[in-house]
Amino acid sequence: MSAVEIKNLSFQYALSKSPALHEVSCCIEEGEFVLLFGASGSGKTTLLSLLKPEIAPAGSKSGSIRLFGNEEGAFDFVGYVSQNPDAQMVADTVYRELSFGLENTELDEGRIRRRIAETADYFGLNEILDQKIHELSGGQKQVCNLCAALCLSPKLLLLDEPIARLDPIAAESFLAVLRRIHQQTGITILLSEHRTESLLCDCDRVLFLENGSLSFDGDAPAFCDYLSENHPLLAPSLPESAQIAYQLNTPKPLPLTVAAGKKALEHYKDRAVVTPRQSNRPSGRLLQARELWFAYHKKDQPVIRGASLDVFAGEVHALVGGNGEGKSTLLSLLGGAIRPARGSIQKAKGVRCALLPQDARLLFVRDTLFSDLMEFSDRFSYDESDVKQILEQMDLTVCANRHPYDLSGGETQKAALAKLLLTGAQVLLLDEPVNGLDAEGKREMTRLCHSLVRNGKAVVLITHDLAFAAETADTVTMVSRGQTLPRQSIREFLLENRFFTTASARLTATWQTAAISPGEVSSRE
Repeated sequence: MSAVEIKNLSFQYALSKSPALHEVSCCIEEGEFVLLFGASGSGKTTLLSLLKPEIAPAGSKSGSIRLFGNEEGAFDFVGYVSQNPDAQMVADTVYRELSFGLENTELDEGRIRRRIAETADYFGLNEILDQKIHELSGGQKQVCNLCAALCLSPKLLLLDEPIARLDPIAAESFLAVLRRIHQQTGITILLSEHRTESLLCDCDRVLFLENGSLSFDGDAPAFCDYLSENHPLLAPSLPESAQIAYQLNTPKPLPLTVAAGKKALEHYKDRAVVTPRQSNRPSGRLLQARELWFAYHKKDQPVIRGASLDVFAGEVHALVGGNGEGKSTLLSLLGGAIRPARGSIQKAKGVRCALLPQDARLLFVRDTLFSDLMEFSDRFSYDESDVKQILEQMDLTVCANRHPYDLSGGETQKAALAKLLLTGAQVLLLDEPVNGLDAEGKREMTRLCHSLVRNGKAVVLITHDLAFAAETADTVTMVSRGQTLPRQSIREFLLENRFFTTASARLTATWQTAAISPGEVSSRE
């Protein structure tokens, strides 16, 4: 029996002029692990939400969906994990979060307790069952969401960019848990993700959506070849070993892991030329933070413990570190969203900061994107022509009349950044600005950041995507336990680390000149 059978599925949002999905047909067999891939706005989130009718968007739909032979309806055997861990949680403790879904079924209390006990034992959650949700790290929250979905014994598990907000180590741990679940239970998994570094090697198949249509359906090695040859702008989403092997013209299939890449490239590294990216040079200091301390409640342990940071014009500075280490809180302090209990923040005369929160949707308050971008036009002296220009610059013109909450993850990030840029701020504070962005969207973000700093602005960004940091940042500060470690150049930082680093740095560590990104590698021939 097929787990998912989709025939001629089309969907159009209520206020959109073009369909989000067009004549999509595919079949997923029971027990398969399938990656759903595509550019931002290609229809991935729309397709996943249509497979879970409880969260399906409003609009016109045609075609059919059958799950395990059942026609459309309330598919209670479908589990769903969203991109934003906080958006999916409804309870105050881990135990209550796991029990919430079960309490809405016909299970008695004894069975609910046994189901939670089994799940907690399997995932090692016993130590945090009574812990408050707000005290969990991002990785713990996402595992908790996964467990809450699995407590309901779904036959199909849908995941919409589940590692987008996780640090590299937490992302690896989450994928390892997912891999173990698939191998030991045989559950059918359909997962959407832009970060494929540790994912493609585990997938049975890849479905590639292009402008709402299905343009590829095949295995991972064939997908690497297809994307490299036909969609070079999206190819940077592939594992870095595959990207470098393709650039050096090694024999097919392209390697999907660092280990396979080292073997494949051993006899080809002499063909490689590594050209390190030239970093921007900082100029005057725009902001200075010294010995900042902060706790959200007086009785809580401080989240920020004596953190200090300098922000210079003409520089892209990255804040990195694990989930829950205090990066977002530090950025909020720099942006003035919260005030430190101790310490000082000094800005150069006339300097204005603009903060992009981790949940970019918090910036939107109007019914359409265009009207939302016009919100501060009087305060910051811009007009409709400026809004139309930035919509075009961000490739969001087709979204102008859509509700901001109907945008894809990538479109939401770009729209939020557009709203910040309209303020004319000199210091841009960006919390995970590439969440939900495809490879071309990340490249656009890199170009935009470099353009801003060339014009005398400063960009401070938090990112868990170290490949993006390698291409974008000039300097980096690691935040650990609420403290800022000494700043380094991005190159020095990535080449010194073993875990918080890029696959390219691991792959080329023994080369005469190591690379920190595939973009630094080219062929001599």
